[in-house]
Amino acid sequence: MQLFTSNGTWSKPSGVGSIQVVVVGAGGGGSGKGESAGAGGMSRRVIDVQNTSSVSVTVGNPGGGTGYSGCGGGGNTSSFGSYCSASGGYGANCRQQHAGGIGGNGSGGTMNAYGGGGNGYGNWSTYGNHNAGVSYMGGSQPGAHNQSNYAHRHQSHAAWGAGGNGSQFGNRGARGREGVVVVYEYYG
Repeated sequence: MQLFTSNGTWSKPSGVGSIQVVVVGAGGGGSGKGESAGAGGMSRRVIDVQNTSSVSVTVGNPGGGTGYSGCGGGGNTSSFGSYCSASGGYGANCRQQHAGGIGGNGSGGTMNAYGGGGNGYGNWSTYGNHNAGVSYMGGSQPGAHNQSNYAHRHQSHAAWGAGGNGSQFGNRGARGREGVVVVYEYYG
């Protein structure tokens, strides 16, 4: 197995005949009044690599967080050559004011899936945590009532591709998480 958390090149080990690739796009960025971002999409595909020696790998960078009423940055696409790709999640507050970001989607795989969407505007004193979109790889960042930048301070504590959580009291939301590409190798 080879794991890519940044751009690179997959090189086929001797004896590998096929691979299974999982591609996850990066998460979008959260906003400043509880609005949270969407997670990156996912694409999964089995590929015959008998006649392939290497494939270029792109891993999407996450969208940055923004303050109140701002549009969070969108997550970037991850891809495994031209075989399959997964777009990044949308930033919070972008497609509609005070709305959470929608998830990205996969393309080119045998199985393609959307990332989870983020929650929209809310009253933190009543509703508490406004979670961001969950990716194929797992959960989103933590959030806490009366902890204005808790998600921002813990933005790395989430699965690859997860969306950025919103903040409260108009503070900057958290950035999303980077995408990832996982290559499972089968010999014979």
